[in-house]
Amino acid sequence: MTYIAFLRGINVGSHNRVRMADLIAICEAIGFTDVKTYIQSGNIIFRSEKDKTVLEKELEAALQTQLSITSSVVIRSLEALITTVDNNPYSKAPLANQAVYFLQQPSNNHDWQLNSDDQAVMIGDCIYLQVNNGLHKTPYSINYFERKLQVAMTNRNIKTIKALIELAQTK
Repeated sequence: MTYIAFLRGINVGSHNRVRMADLIAICEAIGFTDVKTYIQSGNIIFRSEKDKTVLEKELEAALQTQLSITSSVVIRSLEALITTVDNNPYSKAPLANQAVYFLQQPSNNHDWQLNSDDQAVMIGDCIYLQVNNGLHKTPYSINYFERKLQVAMTNRNIKTIKALIELAQTK
């Protein structure tokens, strides 16, 4: 099965610096095959027959053991990622104003609301966010949602997600 792994906080500023060649080597060492990375922010496309929850734990442990990096890892199958894009309720908004927060596990906690022009909705194990003043200016950051939901997560903009799907579909 083809999977995409999203690592949280990789190569952000001077923190958690990882060369993509090292990341590929770590993934191959724990049994991932056909490993590719996309940009420098911790996006990995690979194949495996294992369950995504097992893969998340293995990759988190390998990052900690081999690089001393603590990073939440969220993995989605290619099919699930395509469904994520198809389910985007904000698809008509400019790409630069859309993001998806990938929850490591689903949450039944809906005890949050936005007090601005920004919009968000949780569908399954994703929070779709549409902002008016840019993703870096919204008060509804990943830290906001992690505090509210008590679930590990990471996020990507829609443009990156679509590029990952395209790359994963090419052989």
